[in-house]
Amino acid sequence: MVCLEKQPSVSSIPKLSRVIQIWFHGLIPSDLHHFSIILNALPNLFRLDLSIDYLLRLIEEPQICSILDQRITSLCIFEHGVNASPEKLNEKHLPIIASALSRICDLYVNIMHLPSSKNKISTSSEDIFAGSFLQDLFAQSSQQQEDEDEVILPLSTESMLLYLLTTFKEHKLIALCVDGHFLEKIETDTEQWLQANTNLGEQKFKAAFNSELNRLLIWM
Repeated sequence: MVCLEKQPSVSSIPKLSRVIQIWFHGLIPSDLHHFSIILNALPNLFRLDLSIDYLLRLIEEPQICSILDQRITSLCIFEHGVNASPEKLNEKHLPIIASALSRICDLYVNIMHLPSSKNKISTSSEDIFAGSFLQDLFAQSSQQQEDEDEVILPLSTESMLLYLLTTFKEHKLIALCVDGHFLEKIETDTEQWLQANTNLGEQKFKAAFNSELNRLLIWM
């Protein structure tokens, strides 16, 4: 693994065939002109670990995005560090990422900044609209309809989970790991909840929730 805190000199970079993972940490370089040269020196790179603001900046550059699209199959989007921008991963970013990185099959996201549906109150007209949109995409179980605490609210951890599974469906994900605060049903009856409320009901999968890490793991 290579950790990039700042842009190194690219005057002479040998092929680094043993490097398979890059972890981007710290401030984003203002000039990414030579970054594609660095990527070309890593022919076996397949994993990126970085914050959402760093990822968005990289895929804005067509040449860099093209290289990443060809190589990256594993993506880790972690919570940004102390010096990073206030940008946080949300639903609007998912189509952009899915389109830019078409070979992703292993995905980790940290959405601890989002509230669970059990802690979110839906009051605005936008929430009502988004809620109806989600119901068009996902069939709610009878238990959810009867239990107010189990309703999936927009802009929540649960709605983000549903949108992740829908957006990356064509990528044929093998593994999805999500850190966040979830409804109790997801934590206690993980596979049953996913089977009833997501598009995973259409396929075989395994899932588990790690309460110590607040981590949902799904293998497909």
